Amino acid sequence: VMSDNYLSSSGAAMMSESTGKVLGSALIGVHGIDAAMKARLKSTIEIAEAQQKAKLRFGSIGSEGPWALLTMIQQGFDIIETVYPYILTKLGYASTFWSGIGTKPETVIQSKIDLRSLKYSLSKEPLLPGCNCFTCKNYTRGYIHHLVHCREMLADSLLYIHNAQLMLNLVSASRTHIEKGSF
Repeated sequence: VMSDNYLSSSGAAMMSESTGKVLGSALIGVHGIDAAMKARLKSTIEIAEAQQKAKLRFGSIGSEGPWALLTMIQQGFDIIETVYPYILTKLGYASTFWSGIGTKPETVIQSKIDLRSLKYSLSKEPLLPGCNCFTCKNYTRGYIHHLVHCREMLADSLLYIHNAQLMLNLVSASRTHIEKGSF
């Protein structure tokens, strides 16, 4: 039951009454950067509480970033779909948040960098110092800036490898913390 872009309380109640009748549920549309984001996240929490732990829970966070992913994990969703790495890649950005795996960078001021910016044209740094992905091990910000600027297909491939790997690292680190009871 949808209402004003988020699941209504009556919909969450209806889901909790359907014990044994459904194998799982999907929550789609918990994305968008606007004033309703808090309402959607609140609805996500209501849905998670209404669903039984034994049911498979699928959620789509669209183009929302790592914080939305962590919220969905915290609420117990089993499968979470996101296009965040793809969108960043298409816009020429590289994720720079610490995913919990690899060396923690000493300074991470922003969660992404714009490789279209001229300030990276001569940079010899990897996209994210300490990152263990293929792109960061083998290529520099300057080279990827050049590829992005020239609209080379390799730019998309290298950026996507990096952006997707950071999200996968975040999920892996979350799983480790859940198993340890420290999430």
